[in-house]
Amino acid sequence: MCEPGGYSVPHILNPWMEWTEAVDTERALRQWTALADALREAGAAVEVIHNHSRSGAMTFTRDTAVTTAVGQAVVLRNVGRRGDLEPQHVVDWLEADGFGFVEPADDDRLDGGNVVPTADGWLIGLAPGATVGVAQRFGARLAELTGADVHGVPIRNPKFGHLDTAIADLAGRGWLAYRAAFAQPDLRSPAWRPILRDRPVIEVTDAEADALACNVAVVGDAVIGGLTPRLCRSVERLGLTAVPVDLDEFRKAGGGAHCLTLELHPIHLRAARPDDRAVTSASTT
Repeated sequence: MCEPGGYSVPHILNPWMEWTEAVDTERALRQWTALADALREAGAAVEVIHNHSRSGAMTFTRDTAVTTAVGQAVVLRNVGRRGDLEPQHVVDWLEADGFGFVEPADDDRLDGGNVVPTADGWLIGLAPGATVGVAQRFGARLAELTGADVHGVPIRNPKFGHLDTAIADLAGRGWLAYRAAFAQPDLRSPAWRPILRDRPVIEVTDAEADALACNVAVVGDAVIGGLTPRLCRSVERLGLTAVPVDLDEFRKAGGGAHCLTLELHPIHLRAARPDDRAVTSASTT
């Protein structure tokens, strides 16, 4: 995770952003800290990478890299200033945890929100207007590195142009899904069978999707994020623990629990990172 010091919404970069919605920085820090606490309570070890001094969106660590269990990290190049400032900062930090790095082609830019890990492999979101070749090359590289299944998921609704706002794998026991986001909204279609694999699907309503209910972090049996009471009950019927966390300050930039986290596989974690582990009320810019 990356503390939200400097987090703001200075530019309109996606359909979730509005000029009228200024970020309450103190509230954002409280919500981020509550998410970190919930992750720890679920059994995760939370490591904190300090925010680059001029990269206000870096708190969304999902967009910094894709890490795999085989010790490789594909560092993502983001559009604009993030793409200029973050990659080497992230490489230096992850390299200390033993990751090797795979560089994408110069023109291959793919948002981390369109790379969704599942119990069986990965889903790659194909957003409206996206270059399909980029997703194909990225998916092929993931399949080569991990030997896991990789499936492309075409998206039709530009507001849900990041796949992690529309679907989430619930620890291999079921799914959260917002059907109106997809080019193939019939979840019983043969196109979905290799992905859903007959696991139960909890369908998210328009209002729940708009609150980014699919954008969850899953740690063990805990599903953490902006879950409504109805979704909490549905998740718990799958034998999982639902942990609702309010992250509405981050919704202003189109992000939730999944966007604010990046899994680091335990074999690569340091035994200690004393300068980073403490999460306090003081933000770093």
